[in-house]
Amino acid sequence: MFEKKRSRFLLKAIGVLVMASAIPSLAIGAEDPAAMSLEDLLNIKVSVASKQAEDVNDAPGIITVISKQEIDGFAAETLGDVLNRVVGTIWTSPDVFIDQSMVMRAQDSTAYNNHVLFLINGRPVRDPSTGGFNQAILNGFPLTSLDHIEIIRGPGSVLYGSCAFSGVVNLVTRTNKEEGLTGSVGSGFGSYDSFNQHFASTYQKGDLSLQIGATHRATDGPTYEFKDYSLVTSSDNFNEDSFGLVTNIIWDTDLFNNIMDKVTANLFFSKFDPYSLEGSEFWTTPLYEYVNSHTSHFGDLGTTFRFGDATSLDFNFTYNYHEWGGMTFTKVTNTLTQFSDTFTYYTGENTPSYSYSYLPELTFKTTPVENLNCILGGGMEFSNWEGERFKPDRSESTFAYTQLDYSLKDVLFLESLKLIGGVQYNKIEKIDANYSPRVGAIAHFTDNMGIKALYSEAFRKGYPRETHFNVGVFRGNPELEPEEIKTTELEFFYNTPHTQSSVTFYMSEIDNQIIQVNYKPVGRPDYQYVNQGNGDFMGVEYEGKWQFAKNWLTTGAISYQENESEKDSNNDGDIEKYETLHPRFMSKVGLLYDADLYSLGMFLTSFKPDRLTGREKAYNYKHSDNDDPESYNLLSLKATCDILHYLGRGDQKGMILSMEGANLLDQEVNYPDYHNRRINTFMPLSGGRTFLCQLAYTF
Repeated sequence: MFEKKRSRFLLKAIGVLVMASAIPSLAIGAEDPAAMSLEDLLNIKVSVASKQAEDVNDAPGIITVISKQEIDGFAAETLGDVLNRVVGTIWTSPDVFIDQSMVMRAQDSTAYNNHVLFLINGRPVRDPSTGGFNQAILNGFPLTSLDHIEIIRGPGSVLYGSCAFSGVVNLVTRTNKEEGLTGSVGSGFGSYDSFNQHFASTYQKGDLSLQIGATHRATDGPTYEFKDYSLVTSSDNFNEDSFGLVTNIIWDTDLFNNIMDKVTANLFFSKFDPYSLEGSEFWTTPLYEYVNSHTSHFGDLGTTFRFGDATSLDFNFTYNYHEWGGMTFTKVTNTLTQFSDTFTYYTGENTPSYSYSYLPELTFKTTPVENLNCILGGGMEFSNWEGERFKPDRSESTFAYTQLDYSLKDVLFLESLKLIGGVQYNKIEKIDANYSPRVGAIAHFTDNMGIKALYSEAFRKGYPRETHFNVGVFRGNPELEPEEIKTTELEFFYNTPHTQSSVTFYMSEIDNQIIQVNYKPVGRPDYQYVNQGNGDFMGVEYEGKWQFAKNWLTTGAISYQENESEKDSNNDGDIEKYETLHPRFMSKVGLLYDADLYSLGMFLTSFKPDRLTGREKAYNYKHSDNDDPESYNLLSLKATCDILHYLGRGDQKGMILSMEGANLLDQEVNYPDYHNRRINTFMPLSGGRTFLCQLAYTF
C-alpha cells in the first residue's frame, strides 16, 4: 500500500537521522566524565521483554527505560506526563474521555486505549470492559512509588496476550537495598486551585520487603470553550479528582528446603473523576457530572519455586476489576438540528457498569544448557461484565506461550549473536484460535555497538464495550474477531558507560481492524464496532541519553511516521482511505542537572497533529469551526532544593522544596477528533501555562 509513499518517507527518515545525529556524534567523541550519581540510570536491567533481568541491548524488544532520576527530575504531576516524554508517544483525550489514551506509533483509532498494555511489576493491569480504560492508572498511579519504567515499543503479545499490541509499559516499584525504613510525605498547590498530597514508604527487614504509596490530586481545571458534536458553543471548568494507592510485598521464604523461593503480592487501586461534558458528547444534555468516573482495582498474588540454579516455576493469580459511571440520569428530550430524530434519555437511578476478570498463570523458566534460556507458560482468563449499559455475559480464554533465546560467542566477525524465537497460542471462547509468533536476532559487533532485527505479531480481542454494550445509539457486536498486527523492526544501538543511543526503523501491518461505524448516516445514528479494513504504518525513531559532565544528563528523541488505512465507513462497499491524524513528526529533548542538594530539569516536546479536512461521508455532521491543530512546543521546567541539607541539618532526613511550570509558552493544544471524525478538533489537551509548588519531607 505504501509504494507511492515509500520514497517520500525514506527522504524524511533520512532528515530525522541527520537531525538526530548531533547527540550521538558528540557523545562518541566525548571523554568519559568522572563517576557520578546519574551513571546507574544508563545501566538499568529490564525484565519486560523476557520475564528475566537482562541488559537493554540484550532484551528481545525495542525498549525505552525511564529512570527514577528522570521521573523526579523533570516536571510531571501524573504518570501520563512522564510517558508523554517517550519517543513516538502522545497523551490524548479521545471522545469524552479526558487524559485517557497513551498512543504509541500512531496505532490507535478508538477511544479505548487497548493497543497499549500496562503492567505493575510484570503483571497485567488490563481493564476487562474495554482492554484500555487507562484513565485511572495514567492519572492516579503514585509516581513516588516508582523505581523505573520499562517500555516495549512494538508488539509484546508473545508473553502478555491481548492488548500488548503497539506497546507494553511495565511500572517497577521501589525496594530498599539496605534494611530499614525510608519514605516521603508531601503536599503541593498550583494553578487552577489544584492541590495534591502523596505518601510513599519502603521497608526492608530480613527476608521481608514492603513498599506502599498513595497520591491524591484535585484541580478545578482549565476553562475550555469549543463546539460540541451538536455544534453548540459553550464553556466550563474541566475539573479532575484522582486518587491512587499501590503496594508491593516480597517475602524471600526459602521454605521446603529452599524450594519455595519467594512470595509476592501487588495491589493497586485508583479512582479518577473527571469533568467530561457531563458524560455525553453534547453540552446540551443535562446529565449529572462524573458519569465517566473510572475505578480500577488490581491484585496479584505470586510465588516462585526454584529447582536448582537453572530452573524455576512461577505461579500468579491476577484479579482486575473496573467500574464505570453509576450516577442518576434525568429525562430529557433533545432535538438536534443535525438529525431528523430526537434523543430521549431515561429517568431513574443508573447502576454502575462493571467488569472483572481472574487470571491464573504458570510460568516455567529454565536454562537446560549453557547460553540457552527457555520460557514456557500458560493459563486461563475468566471475564464477567454486568450493569445497565451491558448485556450481561461472561467469557473465558485459554493461552499458552513459549520463548527461547540462544547466545553464541565470536561468530564470524561478531562478538556475540543471540537468536530469539517464540509463539503464543490463544483460544477465545466461540472464536478460532490465534497464534502470535516472534523471531529475531541481536548481534553485537563490539561491546558498545550492535543491531536488533525483530519480527513480532500481536492481537487484540473485542471487549464488552464493543461486543455487548447496549445503550442509546450504541450496539454491541458479539461477532467481533481479534484484530492483529505484524511488525518488523530494525534497531541500531551504540552505548558507552555514559551514553545510550539508538535508531529504530519499523513497519507494521494491522489486519482485521476493529473500528466504529455508523449504520445510519442520515437521521439518528446507530453505531457499532466491526472488523473492517487494514492499516499500514512505517516509521523511524531516534532516542539517546548522554551524561556529558558530572551530574549533567541530556535526553533526546525524534520520531517520524506515516500511516495509511482503509475502512468502509458507510457500510456500502465504498472504501475510504484515511490516516490516524496523530503527529507524523515529534521531537522531545530534556536537560537535567542533578546534584546532592538540588536539581534543575527542563524538557521541550514539539509535535503537530494532522488536520481533519473535508466533509466526512460517514456522518451527517458539519465540521465545526473549533481551532485547528497547529505546531505545538510544550516547555516545562522543574527546580528542587533539599532545604534541610542545604542548611547543614537533617542527617538522613530532608525537606525537599520543588517548583515546576508546565506549558510555559502558554499554548492551548487542539487535537483532531481522530475517534469519531465528526468535528475538526474536540477537547483541548492543555489549558495553557501552569505552575506547581510542592514540599516533601523525606526520611
